[in-house]
Amino acid sequence: MPRVHVTSEIGPLRAVLVHTPGNELFAVTPGNREDYLYDDIIDLESAQREHRRLVAVLERFADVYEVRDLLTELAGRPDVREFLTTRASRSCRATRWRSSSPRCAPRISWR
Repeated sequence: MPRVHVTSEIGPLRAVLVHTPGNELFAVTPGNREDYLYDDIIDLESAQREHRRLVAVLERFADVYEVRDLLTELAGRPDVREFLTTRASRSCRATRWRSSSPRCAPRISWR
């Protein structure tokens, strides 16, 4: 794997990795908002609208990559899919709560 080498913290921005706000915002409640470092509850539509505006500005001078698109592309590669499923199953076998955890479902479908 290539090493990351940053030579400037103030140089021109050439590429940005973004994540469009989604249903994960529904996990933030008045009772736990501070745990997520939010001052208030975030409206999903407003967050997505602001995100689209930010991406439009960033695209004027940088390459913008969406996390979901990159992960989808990677999951389409058989070698990566095999690596991920093998690692996930090893991780689940190493835990005591495997049978009760939805994250460790016995079958993984990529379709």
